[in-house]
Amino acid sequence: MKPTELQRQWRAPDQVALCVRLPEDAFWFQGHFEQCPILPGVVQVDWALGYAQALFGITAAFGGLDQVKFQSPARPGDTLWLSLHWLADLHRLDFTYEQEADGARRPLSRGRVRFLDPEGA
Repeated sequence: MKPTELQRQWRAPDQVALCVRLPEDAFWFQGHFEQCPILPGVVQVDWALGYAQALFGITAAFGGLDQVKFQSPARPGDTLWLSLHWLADLHRLDFTYEQEADGARRPLSRGRVRFLDPEGA
C-alpha cells in the first residue's frame, strides 16, 4: 500500500522524484515500536517497487535486493523524498529516501532492486 499524501515532483524518462509526508496516525507505524514509531524498511522497499512498476511500466519479475542500507529512521510527520532511477538495460532499480527538514535533506535509506530479464538473457 502506498502513502496517501503524495505529490509527484519531478520526472524524466528513467528517473522520478516523489515527495511524501508521512501522516502522524498512519497504520504503517502501528506495532513498529510503540514508544518511538518508525517506518519499517519493508514498507520503504515496497513503496519503491510499487511506484517504479507503475511509473516506469516495469513488468519483469522481482529478482532480489542488492546493497540495501537503512541509515536513519523515518518517523510520523516526516516529509520524505523518494528518488527512483530505472536502469532498463541492467534490469535494475536504484532507490533513495531522504528526509526533508528545515530546507535540508538527510539520507534515510537506499538500495538496488534486481529484476529478472524477461527474455532470459
